[in-house]
Amino acid sequence: MKIEFNFLEDLFGIKRDKFIPLKIKGDMEYELQIRVQEIENEGFKILRTERNKNGEIVIIYRHFFYDGNDEDMITIEAIVITKKGIIIPYPVMYVNRREADKSLYIADIRVFGESINKGYGSLMMKELLQIARSQKEKVFFVTGNMDYGDEEHYKRLIHFYEKYGFTCRDGKILWINDGVKLSGEQVDAIFSRVVLEDPEIFEYEK
Repeated sequence: MKIEFNFLEDLFGIKRDKFIPLKIKGDMEYELQIRVQEIENEGFKILRTERNKNGEIVIIYRHFFYDGNDEDMITIEAIVITKKGIIIPYPVMYVNRREADKSLYIADIRVFGESINKGYGSLMMKELLQIARSQKEKVFFVTGNMDYGDEEHYKRLIHFYEKYGFTCRDGKILWINDGVKLSGEQVDAIFSRVVLEDPEIFEYEK
């Protein structure tokens, strides 16, 4: 897993922290109503809405593509409404389902520019783990890889994941769902990127 800083800027020439104007200047509550309606009309699922300490309204929702692959890939996006407008690009999280070992793999978390360290990644992570908890018999653990970057960036990533109950080891992360017991050998196998062929070797407490 890596956090991208300037992916869209490099690829499409989009600068950091651009804003889409609000429908009514300065009216964040009206914008919230409009955006929620648009999200629901698209068939997406609202996971959370809240006003953060910066006075912004954040909508976290799950994006569905209806292409037959929505169970295999979870896409969680954040719409951040500010007085200036809606921040673009949207923060987004991509997660792949690995049925062979009943796990979710965090493929990417993209938070751009000055949006970094404002809690958007945390809100998406909370919703991902809630999805995992709601699917205990399908999701035994969540894993992924960390982007080393520079040392300070790496330390921030470790702090971020450990805050949500992940174990970090050698650039990899592991979160174990409630009621799932893994042996030391199984944990080592996960951190070695070995896909366990037989999910029945796990012991699940119902």
